Amino acid sequence: MADVLKRSVWAPGTLPVPPLPSNPDRSVSSVTLSVVSSRAEAPEYENLMLPGSTVEAFSCSVVPPELTGKRIEAVATLAGDTRATRWWVSEIRVLP
Repeated sequence: MADVLKRSVWAPGTLPVPPLPSNPDRSVSSVTLSVVSSRAEAPEYENLMLPGSTVEAFSCSVVPPELTGKRIEAVATLAGDTRATRWWVSEIRVLP
């Protein structure tokens, strides 16, 4: 669970490391999240999204501007290689 502090749209070529190696010409959205609570998806995984932290998470889907200021639940995945790591967010659900 997290509070959405900010939503951004990144035009192709504006991120230091291409977010989608297979399609670097695609725009992506991001949300800056204030993490309220989190859990690992499975017991064998370490939970790296710590409550109290602020992270920027990216999405290949369009993130509506109305999410700013809302509390959400979502799936966050940390992905990367030797060049960089990046949080990816999906299955976003706005909480009442």
